[in-house]
Amino acid sequence: LPERERAELKRRKLLLEVTLKSYWIRKGSAFSTAVARPETELTPEMIAT
Repeated sequence: LPERERAELKRRKLLLEVTLKSYWIRKGSAFSTAVARPETELTPEMIAT
């Protein structure tokens, strides 16, 4: 639409401009389907309680 016509439609509330955002998401080098649990260090105090 020409700028003048677009301004007129916006003024009369007949036109609504919407901004669309899109993202491309891909698997990265660190992608893994397995969840690795870090090893925890048990101290004697943790075992006692």
